[in-house]
Amino acid sequence: MMRFAHLQPSLRYIGHELKFLRYLLNRGYDNNLINAVPPIKTSQRPHRTGSIDPRTFAELRKHMPRPVERYVIGLWETGWRINELRKLNWDNHTHDGKPLVDLENRVVRLNPEDVKEDYPRVTPITKEMMKVLIELRALPSKNGSVFVRDNGEPILSMRAMFNRARELAGIPGAIPHDLRRSTIRRWEAAGVPRGAVMQATGHRANTVHEQYAFLNEDELVQVFIKAGLVTLLKVVPIKKAARYIAR
Repeated sequence: MMRFAHLQPSLRYIGHELKFLRYLLNRGYDNNLINAVPPIKTSQRPHRTGSIDPRTFAELRKHMPRPVERYVIGLWETGWRINELRKLNWDNHTHDGKPLVDLENRVVRLNPEDVKEDYPRVTPITKEMMKVLIELRALPSKNGSVFVRDNGEPILSMRAMFNRARELAGIPGAIPHDLRRSTIRRWEAAGVPRGAVMQATGHRANTVHEQYAFLNEDELVQVFIKAGLVTLLKVVPIKKAARYIAR
């Protein structure tokens, strides 16, 4: 090995190696093998800034089976990372006893250990997300998983179907994380303050002001209601726990 010590690897070679390392770390994170992915920066290209506009998203959805479409809508309506959505469970609760999926209070939650930022996540349930959750609540579910196929089996991966749909929709370069960026841009365009957007999607505060401007659950929901993103209708259980109506 010493005879190669004088050789300096090119930036392109280093970039490829770092890209592969980042891929392995992301796969490990997606499969809950590691708790976090350290930032890996290269000088080869700038950070990806791609997003998907609503018209293109509607076209993308057309080429997906309904179970996968529901999952992708979940990503589009929460701004969550692809692996985080799989952790929603009808039967599980936060450490202070609140349900992860709270249709009555119009929020979904995750515990600190289930998110990248290692801080409790609370995200208001938007109008479209509410429709999807009510639809899913009426389906059987093995292990209490929220995003399931029609037979109750949890969706463990949707990348293959996403890749197929993006080709048919004419956006071959799109990736699931583009949905997260799209959500952030849509919410800011709708008038949601940046601090509230960061809080709901799981971004760390950039400034001291944003740290002190942290909203409680009710305040966060009210911000989204004011922006027209969350329904004013009260969602309540009727008779069977698996059925909900809006009133």
